[in-house]
Amino acid sequence: MNDRIRLPVASTLARLSTLALLAGCGAARPTETRVPMKPEEAGGYRGNPNKPFGALAQDLTTLDVVPQVDGRYTLRTGPAAGSPEWKDLDLRWFVPRIPAIAKGNETLTRVALMQREFNRNETRFGPVGDFAESKIANNCLRAGLWELVLEKKKEDGSLGMTYHSWFDFPMDHYAALFAAANGMSFDMARPLTVGYPAFGGFKFPLAELRSVEAEVAVPAAQIDQHLGDKLHKFGEQTRKMHLVLNPGIEVYGDYVKPANQPIRVTEFSEPGWYNLDKPVAFDLTWMGAPESIAWRRVKGVQAPVAMQELEIRFAGGRRIVIGDEALASLPVREAAPTKDSECLRLTFGIGTPDIYASLAERKAEFEGGRQNYLLLLDKDGTHLDNHWGGCDRAFLWRDAKSLHIWLLGYERTTILSHLTIPWVTP
Repeated sequence: MNDRIRLPVASTLARLSTLALLAGCGAARPTETRVPMKPEEAGGYRGNPNKPFGALAQDLTTLDVVPQVDGRYTLRTGPAAGSPEWKDLDLRWFVPRIPAIAKGNETLTRVALMQREFNRNETRFGPVGDFAESKIANNCLRAGLWELVLEKKKEDGSLGMTYHSWFDFPMDHYAALFAAANGMSFDMARPLTVGYPAFGGFKFPLAELRSVEAEVAVPAAQIDQHLGDKLHKFGEQTRKMHLVLNPGIEVYGDYVKPANQPIRVTEFSEPGWYNLDKPVAFDLTWMGAPESIAWRRVKGVQAPVAMQELEIRFAGGRRIVIGDEALASLPVREAAPTKDSECLRLTFGIGTPDIYASLAERKAEFEGGRQNYLLLLDKDGTHLDNHWGGCDRAFLWRDAKSLHIWLLGYERTTILSHLTIPWVTP
């Protein structure tokens, strides 16, 4: 992420909500395009958390991108005849969209589009050819950096990666997908997605995102930080823990000890791989001092969606704000989740799609999806870049008496923090 170029946001963004161009209006429809694919080396790269199942295939080196109508495509790998092909794929959900609770507001739209492009969007498309699973991902580095993964079934029934490649999805097709998904020209959103934009340094209009209807305050004395507890790990964290480069990280308190700073994590670099020789560094002491949590009942301003909101206030002024329409209805669990799918998962931004999803889940997400937001702000309401704050996601779950909040670190390598508060919805 250190190699990303920060681009200024063009002044034309102020017209996003008023000068929207209908999809296809005045724009030529892109034609079939062949793009090169770069396969991951046969033995895998050093540091890859997804270990190859045998030697990775090297024979798929081209991708034909064939547009149909309404954001649907045929994707055909090659060059050999009979290579995997996907027909009638709806690719609109791979490009950023503006959720209902952000529409009509310039800054909310800006945050929604930026975070939707700079967070991974990976979809499982199911079997293709001789492969038991196929995945396409718009990775989190910039617009157009995509990946293809093919897997085969192992003897034990699990899936193993047998092909992985990176490719540049053609920008004229990307622009057409954006227009089809949003009903506006991609030109107006280009500064937010093509290069790494300014994620922080501007006032975030929280009052224009939602109105507060009720609030319960949870003081610091009622927040359990679980500082002595061993780190909880799901499958992704188990695979990626080696990407945390500090030795001796065993319990949550290890992440916030001043003596352990900075916390160093392997960088995710272009075109989409973990570079063990290039770490990024974070000072996470701020996460060790939550001063209070406000639990609110809120309603969307741009769209009247009822939601619950949590605002975690830390010493020094940083605030994490979590809002979700499904929070109030979290089911009671008798034990901690063993899969992250058993949690309520949020990614930074406004309505940012889940990182990983099946074809059916993406379809449901695109057609409706729950309204939510996850924000990092300072004490004055300035929007902060969570990527450099060292926090990437939030997972929530509840037991009979408490709400559990897990905060995940850079690239979801680890669960950094476990906060528990009494279940006291307003």
